[in-house]
Amino acid sequence: MVLQIKKSDLMSTPASIPYNFWFPLVDNSSNYGFGLYPVSYGQANTYGPGMLFISTFPATGNSAQLWVYDSTAKTINGIAVSSDAYDIGSDAEQPGTTDLLDVGDCRVKGAFYLYNSSSGSANIYFTFTTATSLSSIYNGVAKCKMTWVSSGSPSVSSIAFGSALGDFSHPNIASFGISSNDENILLSSLVTSPTDYPNVVVFSFDAANNYSPLLPLDTIKNYIDEYDASKAKSRWGDYMGLSRKFVNPPVVWASGSYGLSNHTSGTWIGEISTTKFAAEVPLSSNSTPGNKLYPNPATDLFNLEFYTKEETNCHIELISTDGKYTQRLLEDRIPEGNHKISLTTKELPAGSYIIRIISGDKLISIEKLIIKK
Repeated sequence: MVLQIKKSDLMSTPASIPYNFWFPLVDNSSNYGFGLYPVSYGQANTYGPGMLFISTFPATGNSAQLWVYDSTAKTINGIAVSSDAYDIGSDAEQPGTTDLLDVGDCRVKGAFYLYNSSSGSANIYFTFTTATSLSSIYNGVAKCKMTWVSSGSPSVSSIAFGSALGDFSHPNIASFGISSNDENILLSSLVTSPTDYPNVVVFSFDAANNYSPLLPLDTIKNYIDEYDASKAKSRWGDYMGLSRKFVNPPVVWASGSYGLSNHTSGTWIGEISTTKFAAEVPLSSNSTPGNKLYPNPATDLFNLEFYTKEETNCHIELISTDGKYTQRLLEDRIPEGNHKISLTTKELPAGSYIIRIISGDKLISIEKLIIKK
């Protein structure tokens, strides 16, 4: 169902709140709508005065449903648009247990709109889970683009992404461009495999569908065994979130599920940006002798040793020297004294990185890390 409520009404306290209500929703091919996702604008403005929604079928299908709100007639009309095939995919494996992860469904969990003035086309970018030819065993995800011009009907193109090494699932998407003609996008996904614990990754696509290395958001990993006896499997944390801050260069916040030390699912939140290290707002320096980063170069993992003079809020950030990604490795309140943490390099591509340790509002260490594979 869809409910339309005025923000001003929600902010007041009337005896009853007026709203518009639509249910059930049926497209032009007599298919019911499932999990309609409101389409946001990818940049800083809106596409009103109407509303757009997009959806896929919950289990399997070969079409996406575009739902258009007619502000004059106050109706929501659905159009089935042919697409590549998609489905739920198989239950996902994880190390340390035979308990599988239930993928659940393949609904759309993110979408945004851009009007490209150069081509004169309106575009909705969205994603779904798909079992593709990339792997006969594991799930993949797809970057999808629904396009239409004023004189034609919508069409959907997609590019699948996956690996023969693990399951990708529950993707989300956000604009990572600097204008409506910039088709760079950021895609997030849950991923797990028989040798790697459930975790969250992000990567970027350009208009030509070239993609970046995977950037993991989480560093604390374990398997999940929140067992559901009725399904004989564990429920995977399947609601990925991506939210863009409307600034340039773009900043996107991502959230997703990973395994906690007690084998339940936790939520990790990370900030992804293209801001170069040198362009960031400088903090007052208070470097402390004795901070260590080793081994360097690193191949499998590296260790950080540092000292704080008092109990403080601590932030540890890893930044690629090309300025493409910023990853927060730690954000926590820590006691006074010496500290040591060990972090894996398994999902980081070979290259050069900067690691910053920030205590309160003071930059206490800047270290350069080389990763070799």
